[in-house]
Amino acid sequence: MNNAKQNDKCMPHRLALACVCVCAAWLAAGCGTPQLAPPVQMEPAPAATHETQPDRQPEVVALRAVLSGDGAGRGELVAVFNRETNLLRWKLRFGNLASPVTSAGFYVRGADGSDVNVLPAGRKVVSPHEGRAVLTQSQRDGLLAGQWQFRLNTRQAPQGALAGALVQAH
Repeated sequence: MNNAKQNDKCMPHRLALACVCVCAAWLAAGCGTPQLAPPVQMEPAPAATHETQPDRQPEVVALRAVLSGDGAGRGELVAVFNRETNLLRWKLRFGNLASPVTSAGFYVRGADGSDVNVLPAGRKVVSPHEGRAVLTQSQRDGLLAGQWQFRLNTRQAPQGALAGALVQAH
């Protein structure tokens, strides 16, 4: 019994010694040492190249026409054309006309030299006036080529009291 009592007294010391040995072995194996990640190889940033990118057209084109004529009348048309939707929107202001407007519209010069109405903007138009239209491919091509003008016709000037070329505003 004496041996058993002595073993019982040494048991905690043996257990502690075993724990110390396991921990020492664990540390010696490197389990307790934090592992550092291998160094990251950084690739240099690619050098900026000056390759030619295709010309990207802006989605929206701003246009303007300064309207003038023989008399004291003056006006201005501002427009926005969306290349994606083919929608043309415009705002028109004018004044000092000798007689009321009978028609207004967008014109191009025909092959025979006469003006051809490619998009009516309304009859009996008063200032200010706003409008919109979805253009056909032919109308779009003429507008973007700078062939369009805007004209206000009156009873006294049926061929245009006020007119002005539609140009891209920058």
